[in-house]
Amino acid sequence: MDGAHRRRRAAASDATAAEGTLATFTATLSGPSAFTVTVAYTTRDLPSGGANPSALAGADYTATSGTVTIPAGQTSVEVRVPVLND
Repeated sequence: MDGAHRRRRAAASDATAAEGTLATFTATLSGPSAFTVTVAYTTRDLPSGGANPSALAGADYTATSGTVTIPAGQTSVEVRVPVLND
């Protein structure tokens, strides 16, 4: 299989943000593609290592899902999630 048709992996970065702002995550491919790539995403609560999550949808941030498009030849795109004032 040539390089244009290899599978790419997608990953998301961690983000921190002040209350009332937008948290910005970067969705990144493992390498550039010769084609436009569409990636579906969904936010989820972040475990704190204990029984209670350290980021809770509806209390700390607005649950968000959708798709992002990474143009051919590029490897990343930003995703923004609203952070709530609490």
